[in-house]
Amino acid sequence: MAKIQRKYDFQNGTRTNAEQVDEEFNNIIDAHNSLDDEVKKKVDETGDFKGTWNGHSFQEADPLISSRVTEMENMVKEEEKITVTLKRGENTIEAPENAALVPVEILGDEVKNHALDFNHWTLHANVVKNSPDKVTLNAASAKEVSSIRVEIKRNQDYVYSMKHSGAIAILDSTMSDTAVVAYTDAQFIKFNSANNSIIHLAFKNKNDEPGTFTFEGPMLVEGTVEREFVQNYQPVRGPYIEIDNGSGLYFDEYLYKGDKLYQDDRGNWRKKQNKIECELTAETVKNPTINSSYIGGKAIKIPLSDFSKGIDIYDVEVIKFNNSYFTRTDSAANITNNRYYLDNDSLILFVSATDTGWQDDPAPPVSGQPTYNIIPNKHEILAFILGWKMAHADGTVPYVDANKATKGDKKWLRIIGTGESLTLPTASYHDWKPIKVIYKTVSEQDVSTKYEGALRLVKGTNKVTLGEGVVIREVTNPVHIEKLYRINDKGLQDSSLKNEVSQFLGVYKNNKKDNLWSYYEKTDVPNAFGDYIAQIDDSLYDPVAIYTATYKVLDRFRYSCYVKDTLVKGNVNFHMESDEQVVQIEELKRRVSQIELDIVDKLGKPYGIPMIGKDGYPRTPDGKTVGKLRYKRFYWEVYTTDNISLYPAHLEAPDKPNKYTKTIPLDGIVPKMIKVYFSKIATKPSTATVIESANVRRQDPTFGYTMGVEEWLTTGRVWIEDRSSSDATRKYYVQFNKDIDPKNPYNSSSAPPGHSHGSTYSNSGGIYLTKFYNLDPLFSAFLLEFTNTVNNTVNTPINLTAQVEVEVWGI
Repeated sequence: MAKIQRKYDFQNGTRTNAEQVDEEFNNIIDAHNSLDDEVKKKVDETGDFKGTWNGHSFQEADPLISSRVTEMENMVKEEEKITVTLKRGENTIEAPENAALVPVEILGDEVKNHALDFNHWTLHANVVKNSPDKVTLNAASAKEVSSIRVEIKRNQDYVYSMKHSGAIAILDSTMSDTAVVAYTDAQFIKFNSANNSIIHLAFKNKNDEPGTFTFEGPMLVEGTVEREFVQNYQPVRGPYIEIDNGSGLYFDEYLYKGDKLYQDDRGNWRKKQNKIECELTAETVKNPTINSSYIGGKAIKIPLSDFSKGIDIYDVEVIKFNNSYFTRTDSAANITNNRYYLDNDSLILFVSATDTGWQDDPAPPVSGQPTYNIIPNKHEILAFILGWKMAHADGTVPYVDANKATKGDKKWLRIIGTGESLTLPTASYHDWKPIKVIYKTVSEQDVSTKYEGALRLVKGTNKVTLGEGVVIREVTNPVHIEKLYRINDKGLQDSSLKNEVSQFLGVYKNNKKDNLWSYYEKTDVPNAFGDYIAQIDDSLYDPVAIYTATYKVLDRFRYSCYVKDTLVKGNVNFHMESDEQVVQIEELKRRVSQIELDIVDKLGKPYGIPMIGKDGYPRTPDGKTVGKLRYKRFYWEVYTTDNISLYPAHLEAPDKPNKYTKTIPLDGIVPKMIKVYFSKIATKPSTATVIESANVRRQDPTFGYTMGVEEWLTTGRVWIEDRSSSDATRKYYVQFNKDIDPKNPYNSSSAPPGHSHGSTYSNSGGIYLTKFYNLDPLFSAFLLEFTNTVNNTVNTPINLTAQVEVEVWGI
């Protein structure tokens, strides 16, 4: 018979695939069939077992063939996968070999709490509020009742639950003790609302006896199943899986019911999304107006085109800044306190004068009497959107234009926390929680995800935790204190993160993990916002870097509902991939997902560099228009006394620079061109010299320059068209992400881009560009640094100022 040879030489530590294994098995099966035929033939002809297979006698061939079958079976066994369903919390997985572990998918869920937290309840005088979700009743007499009024659906099943040691009840709109469900010491009550549209959830002391009683986590949900406590309406947010060997997979995504995370054919994580969260901010609200005015409040109108994408207007929730709900009404003419109306064009919200500080519309003036301004205008509406309440200079609320002479002009107070602004605010503040709109989309969307990490099992027992409440790479603002820089110290203004921290998973410098940071508990630093702060010695801190943090949220009930059970699979063929390779491959997938999927999917070209058509719009490779160029404009002013602790206004030595840095957020724009304009230098304040605004310079750009950024990732160079020369336009290539010498950035004969003010005060120098850094590979921000090199002499004004305007053009 013909010899049968091995087709593949499988070796430990090498990769294989199913096709090769299948082909080798077929080869062995063919050999068996050939052997069977040969043996059968020999038996038929001679009656004994004489003959050979592959040069071996039949007696010798049997164990050889058997060993090859065992070898192939072992290869297949190593390709088999562990399949386990993870429950929320800690799980145990027994792995026969080292393995890479991958979730099949992570499913979304949502919980809407109609009860809200105790901040919204009417609490008895003997109740002590321990936290928003926990109170203690120190009862001294019978029936010390606390309650909250709730609007509900008729003929709907509900579950009212709370961990408590007292008594709870469902009262009707008149607060009758027995109208719906009487007081009970049970931990939950299941009931049908019948014909009730308004109820009161209540709690009191058990058996009306004096004593101490605790109540925690009030919940009212639709349906018949008791759910965990959440604040208002929460999806699964920030799901993660961790293994006790230090590996972890973290997602910074929210997943409502019907949403899911999955891996595509390229191994990149993506999200199928059915609901979108949108916060009303200066970026998402462009054209607000007053729709109607009432006694004690006004209805503001926001075009849906400002913030929504494919909204299903019949499935919308609107959550107020204090975590309560706006209730929907069926008519724009029926807007009352804390209600909203929605049609195909606009969202209309009723906001009270208590929240906004806006006066009621004044009556029409009597003949001969002054006409007062109608409040608010568009910019004052935006100030409310940003978290500011209008008041008089003496603090009186609401502001009434007719009382300006006695109570003072306008100022603005923070709606949350303390603080004020004497000028119209154009920015928000750390503690502000914007109004949030949550809406279902008319069709499911498939979008890229923000995630990091990889999972690996080790041979033997593995403790695997499934949880929720992770934030990935939040941009931080380290604040200097006593030779240190700190993150998340609420005693240092603006250093706190957006959420209280239960654990830092890492601080990143320009997108790379920075292990120089240390983490300290609240017991060591009482001002920690949550359980931990992060800090670094100021000698190790880079002031021009962008630092981000990945962390777990402390009070998850304010952030997420419970993650659902998750099916995971483990590939136990570990000899094909080393432990380090697992991590490297998953990290590479993450980077591809974050950069290429966000940008290439939109532009159809690698690295986010668009093909621009003759009409100026970006194109896909097949020539289709992707979208129009958009731009953002930023303004700020620079002063010679900004760094007064380092560089006093009057210096004996010349050429001591003052540096001004500005981090420009791109907010999803892939930059194509950046334009910078300077005003003339002037004193501030000064009645003699008027500061020329930068937008005047934009209209006649004698001073300023344009930077083309299409070569950011390919050549590392920035093309600059310098218009600071009155003689001619000069063009330069500037090396990207390297400091520019302010005295000689390009060549020995040319000045740096900027505005020289030597002719203004007979002092040489100017405001020049000295850094241009893209500090974030995810295209979320870049940094510009300007240096003022004016010679400070006795003839120089105490304060010099220039306005700078930056335009970012992109897609």
